[in-house]
Amino acid sequence: MVTINSRIDRADLAAYEFGGTAALPLTRRDRESTPAFDVALSDVAVSDEALTCWSQIDGKARMVLDRNSQLVACSASARQIIDNCECVRIERGVVVAAQERFRKSFDDLRTAGKGRVASLLIPCSDGDGHWIVRAVESGDGSIFVTLQCANGRYSAQLADLEAAFGLTPCEARVVEGLYHGRSPQEIADEQEISIHTVRAHIRRCYDKMHISCREQLWHRLGAYQI
Repeated sequence: MVTINSRIDRADLAAYEFGGTAALPLTRRDRESTPAFDVALSDVAVSDEALTCWSQIDGKARMVLDRNSQLVACSASARQIIDNCECVRIERGVVVAAQERFRKSFDDLRTAGKGRVASLLIPCSDGDGHWIVRAVESGDGSIFVTLQCANGRYSAQLADLEAAFGLTPCEARVVEGLYHGRSPQEIADEQEISIHTVRAHIRRCYDKMHISCREQLWHRLGAYQI
């Protein structure tokens, strides 16, 4: 099932990052002071190298398709996915879902409408998790697609917790362990410290972060996931 998540305008699309925050539209005054803005946008060429660099920032594979679902450009990680037929593959020059039963839903991503972000979940072939596919159509009809594997091997990355909350390196490692669902004993074993030390770290971390339980920790750190 394809879901429509949001709507963005052309200025947003120029710097749109899937799963991130869209760029703020330029004001009329900004546009008047930069008359070449629209021309510059039309001159931007999306290359495999550019998509690969972009993918290295957040770990999401990226592709650009034309109106006919033919591949225009892709990141190195997307190329690997295509070559291994993990989520998508190329048949007769067209990018399609690797699993037959999801091909119509994948094709529907192209028809969600200009500027509308559509999402699709495709189960992984090994039964562990899903592929999260998101797509948006640009003004010239190009389809920008991200592919993200959500399975037991996925581990969310967090921003610098030491800088954000004044934690010590050891405290930051304990907080990251809690965020990823590990028990205090598991954290103690991984860090090769005593359970008493871990619990002391947890109390100090909670004080510094102004929280009192793990549920609040998950809520607080959600905004720091990168």
